[in-house]
Amino acid sequence: MKSKKIIAFISALACFVSVTACEKNVNKKEKPSPSSISDSSSIAETTAAENEENKTDKADSKIDESSINDIEEITTEAPTEAITEEPTEIPAEKIESKTISEDEFFELLPMNFSFASGVGGWETNLRFDGSSGLFEGEYHDTEYELENNETPDDVNVVYYYCNFKGKLNLVKKINDYVYEVKFDNVEILNDTVFDEEFLEGISRVEYTDSYGVDANCTYHVYFSGIATKDVPEDMMSWIRMPLGWNDETIPEILPYTCIYNVNDQQAFIGH
Repeated sequence: MKSKKIIAFISALACFVSVTACEKNVNKKEKPSPSSISDSSSIAETTAAENEENKTDKADSKIDESSINDIEEITTEAPTEAITEEPTEIPAEKIESKTISEDEFFELLPMNFSFASGVGGWETNLRFDGSSGLFEGEYHDTEYELENNETPDDVNVVYYYCNFKGKLNLVKKINDYVYEVKFDNVEILNDTVFDEEFLEGISRVEYTDSYGVDANCTYHVYFSGIATKDVPEDMMSWIRMPLGWNDETIPEILPYTCIYNVNDQQAFIGH
């Protein structure tokens, strides 16, 4: 009698395990093997149907050109264009075959410098006082975030901004046209108050760092008048686009004074 009960119990347990295993296999979504994909016409038909459905979904969510134009019109700053200001020429007699004093150095240094790639809306600008190396700076950039790749209504316009101040110090002369300098006492302010009209087209403002100005980096000032063949290639790569130069139009003599970041190979153009 006991043996019959044991056998019945074992049979019931086996059925339970079998049913449970089946349920797990039904719920578990397994990836088909490459061979099963290539041999199965039903899977191919299903895939084709899914592709048609995906095309329909994409068509429904496609952003038309007018909507894209609307997005592009949401801007806070004009895109960076080629620098058109006339360069400040430095007479050779003021710089050649002599070591200029710190006062003379800052008198020769242009009061405005720009660092930009020439494309897009980002830019860092410096404004010097013209006598002591004290400066104020400002960095800005605009980005458009399209949430979930949906519609223009989901676009977030993010304005990155930083204003700062500091002092440029003269370190040493390298040659008649090149001087080593250092940015010191760089203070991030981020105290600009934007007016309501400006903020109407902005989803949020994110304060950031003084892009391009780093107290831990070494900088060289290349005064205008130096031969462009004596200028680092990385520096030329940064300044040629904002100036609208190509291989055929690069001048033999550098017409603009530039500040070159030796560590990061980036360059400001003076104007």
